[in-house]
Amino acid sequence: MPKIKAITKKFSDITVLDSFSAEIRKGSVTALVSPSGKGKTTLLRIIAGLDKDFSGSVEDVGTISYCPQDISLFPWYSAEKNLTVVLGDSQKQKEDIRTALEVFGLLDAANKKPHELSGGMCQRVAIIRAWLANTDTVLLDEPFKGLDSETKSSVISYLKETKKDGRTVIFTTHSEDELTLFADDILKL
Repeated sequence: MPKIKAITKKFSDITVLDSFSAEIRKGSVTALVSPSGKGKTTLLRIIAGLDKDFSGSVEDVGTISYCPQDISLFPWYSAEKNLTVVLGDSQKQKEDIRTALEVFGLLDAANKKPHELSGGMCQRVAIIRAWLANTDTVLLDEPFKGLDSETKSSVISYLKETKKDGRTVIFTTHSEDELTLFADDILKL
């Protein structure tokens, strides 16, 4: 069970997280919710080990894959290559990648580079990369932002259908429908 213990994070003289603690059920899909600027992304970065300038501790998260809000694809690779370079290119992995690209409406864009894709398409590639990684915990920072309702619905359905048993998912959102469609638990900051 991932444990967040007494996390305090400051930016200069502004405290974003003040002795925040929580236990997240192993194998759950937990939504982090709060008003903008109140620490959701900061907490994900701390859990991911990308921000080490805080007090408190994070325990029992295991291996982590992370899909940040900012698009983080290799610009010189195609969408599909952005996935195989990180996830591997065994026959099984290639099949999983092709299936995900199809479900996410990206099969026709598989050979396009990030600059040839819309922001939402790049975001979907990044979600696939985090989701298909063989990790214990998946962190998704506003993963459905900018997706139209039909695409969002199919992406969430795919994620729910393919979630590995025992895998913990933590995502941030401002959307009530995402809480209803995807979250098992809600954690308010």
